[in-house]
Amino acid sequence: MPKIIIVFMVSLLHLLQRNISNGLSLTFLVCLSVFTLIGCTSPQITQGLIQVSLTSDGKTLHLSLPAGTTVQTALTKAGLTVGSLDRLDPPGYTS
Repeated sequence: MPKIIIVFMVSLLHLLQRNISNGLSLTFLVCLSVFTLIGCTSPQITQGLIQVSLTSDGKTLHLSLPAGTTVQTALTKAGLTVGSLDRLDPPGYTS
């Protein structure tokens, strides 16, 4: 947990202890803490298209795929299957 969130939560607990009798202050602090924690989410991948080139048996295929598509999904969409002696670079689970 980032240091700033820990400092914020300690400050929030301190304020709650002092203002617990005032219902309005408690409601305000709870709402403030919820909105602050909601803003701490990780960035999401936008769903743009990316250009991918797949080379197999000396032939290169060019595809447009959604961002975040894994290598295995790209191979499947291209109609390619990976045999036991084939090598993937990067590995099939990467996007």
